[in-house]
Amino acid sequence: MSSLRGHGRELAELGFDAVFTEPSLEALKEAREAGLKAYACIWAFKAPRCDERLGVRSVFGSRSLWLGSGCPNNPDVRRYSFKRVLEAVEHGFDGVVLDGVRFPAPSSGVEALFSCVCEHCFEVGRRLGVNMDEVAGVLRSFRGLEGLRRLLRGEGLQGWLELRAYSITRYVEEVRELLGGVELGAAVFTPCLAWMVGQDYAQLGGLLDFIQPMVYHRGGGAACLNYELFCLVKGFVEEGYWEEGLRTIYEELGVEGPLKLDRLLNGLPLSILEVEVARAKRMLKGVKVELTPIVFAAGLSREEVSQASTACFKCGVDGLVHFGY
Repeated sequence: MSSLRGHGRELAELGFDAVFTEPSLEALKEAREAGLKAYACIWAFKAPRCDERLGVRSVFGSRSLWLGSGCPNNPDVRRYSFKRVLEAVEHGFDGVVLDGVRFPAPSSGVEALFSCVCEHCFEVGRRLGVNMDEVAGVLRSFRGLEGLRRLLRGEGLQGWLELRAYSITRYVEEVRELLGGVELGAAVFTPCLAWMVGQDYAQLGGLLDFIQPMVYHRGGGAACLNYELFCLVKGFVEEGYWEEGLRTIYEELGVEGPLKLDRLLNGLPLSILEVEVARAKRMLKGVKVELTPIVFAAGLSREEVSQASTACFKCGVDGLVHFGY
């Protein structure tokens, strides 16, 4: 939630024990008065200034900020991020939750998704032994339904995926070192898409105190599974082949949903929560970290929120977070 907006005591009465909010002193004060723990949500790679030179560079040559974020490997972006993390701790928050701790997703468009090949990522790739020119060439060849299928299978993308996962894991390692014993969590993409944005559950789980898969079965923005899949189809498949594109996605990712693209915007079946939380548990097997998924609660009825929560608790999670605007 973006702020408590006077609802701190109401949340405490409903049984919530903590809030995840923007790192403001006002929000911290209200949480404390309500007897709630307060965690500062830090948008990991927020650009320190509106300058596209800080952004990701796609394999097609364009450079851009995505959701106000820059390249995860840009030194200026990382320094600014570390500064904001430390400020939150100095304010007295109980811990930090990293949000947007990833590379661009399908919802940011194919240009941003097929990144980053900036000079900083090239250097990281060189150290990893990744041929970045080859990676760019493979990504540029992905077009249409067949390109979508190859993307979902990760064909020829080992270097790209390795670069993304290494970069995000290394950033979280540095935050962990900065914070010492202060609690650290992260809101991460739902399992079936996390690999695409550079989030390796097992690696990240080993660095975090708690991990929060955003198992959003509905919604119209980034991280909402239905919307990310919608953007994949729109980004790769021509009209007239959308149903086939959806069949391909469901088959490759192991999910179920409507075959009409406009219906996808209304959301996916609630059963997807159990599927994705179970996947998260398998990915984290043997890793000592609390699993506290986030369910999408904005605009849902009480009954729908209850059903979504029950679906997650069936899987034996350690806690649950409700996301509301």
